[in-house]
Amino acid sequence: MSALPNQLASRFKVKMHKGVKAEQHSIYPVSATGNTEFSYGNQNTISFMIPAYKRGFFNPKRSQFHFHVKTPTGVMMADGVPVINRMVLRSGNGQVLEDIQQYSAIDRALKNFESIVDKHANAARIGDYRVPKQTGASNITTTQLKELYTNGTTVEHDLRSSILGKSQEHYIPVGLFNASGGYAFELMLYLEDPKIACVKDADAPTLNYTLTECTLQMEIVTMNQEITDKIDASLYEGGKVSIPYSQMRLHQSYVPANSQQVELQISEAAHDLECVYSLIRKQNLNADARLTDANYTWQGIPFGDNLSFLGGHLDRTKDAAASTNSELLGAIANYQFRYDTMYLPAKRAEMSAKDTKLALINAVHSLDAVDKAVFASSTLSTGKSLWDQGGVCAIVQSFKSARDGDKLSGLNSSATGAPLELSLAFKKPQAEALRVEHFVKSNYTLNIERGGRTTIINGANRDAV
Repeated sequence: MSALPNQLASRFKVKMHKGVKAEQHSIYPVSATGNTEFSYGNQNTISFMIPAYKRGFFNPKRSQFHFHVKTPTGVMMADGVPVINRMVLRSGNGQVLEDIQQYSAIDRALKNFESIVDKHANAARIGDYRVPKQTGASNITTTQLKELYTNGTTVEHDLRSSILGKSQEHYIPVGLFNASGGYAFELMLYLEDPKIACVKDADAPTLNYTLTECTLQMEIVTMNQEITDKIDASLYEGGKVSIPYSQMRLHQSYVPANSQQVELQISEAAHDLECVYSLIRKQNLNADARLTDANYTWQGIPFGDNLSFLGGHLDRTKDAAASTNSELLGAIANYQFRYDTMYLPAKRAEMSAKDTKLALINAVHSLDAVDKAVFASSTLSTGKSLWDQGGVCAIVQSFKSARDGDKLSGLNSSATGAPLELSLAFKKPQAEALRVEHFVKSNYTLNIERGGRTTIINGANRDAV
């Protein structure tokens, strides 16, 4: 058998059906206008009602949430502008489809594994300036950032919703919800505490921020009557529109002070558990993040904030014996997941004496991100490891047996009723109490039926409203 190069022949492009049109729509929060001011201590919930546009389909790839953010003098937003603490998405009939708590933490963790090239190129759009600040890729100072946020700036936020966010590959048929109260989805965003969302480099009296011009801009693709009649006929015969999506659930564990070895349990009954992100943070996050005057560090991390994660080995010149408990707060010595009789990694992950890079290697391979220029793998401008000294360390474990995204090959954690366990050891006894936030990603199918009725399929289980 032989073949010729593909470049020898060209293919004719097929014309799009004339009945398909794309329209741009912008909606404001419920009971608000573009000038309504949202803040943590006042009006702290942003709620969008997405209409059930007639014959309309929501295009996640070309839809986005943006807002205008402003801070008091001497205050900057933390990188990524983490203003959301919790996101809840409900269907028009009231069924909860997604509920992500501690949203700002998992949003930061996911940003740590993005491409460093994309992150640098999109810094002004999404407000994540860590590439120019921490790696020295370009010259940007805290003075410039304070000026930016004190005068106010517009920022786009990519929603972590797997239904409305850019990770969703399919159009969402909002027009099928026309019998569910006039709207297809309710999106509720609860604002984050300024102690988490903000940073200062001077003794500003208070950390605070305000949001205005909050807008959900959507592309709605409409079909002509001929196409939608065929869909309606299928639904009347018992058919459905199936949308694959995932849920990110939070499970919290606590590590008492002076602990060095802990056994943590995660109880998640999912038929396709794909991945777990375990983030180590201080239990007490009430301190204002104030950068030092000399080298702009916060708790030893360059340009750090209260979303900087523990787990890394801060000083690569000293091993555990030569370090104090405070210097190695949260530093990982080894870890291993277990479900029933299955162990992941198969051999317990043992960190080196002066770094935790094995956790980075495991995370990058576990996420199939070897071919990406992962930000967490880069270095600080000082030449030190961003993973160990930059506040991006995490324990990440995938349970998929195949890389194919269109196949369900994750862990069936509901098979035996046993919890997923994380055995975690630290390099030193902990100088203070910690928390470990486990974000469990599981895959589901959303079925949209006649009249906007929705069912969520979790393997053999089915929740209906």
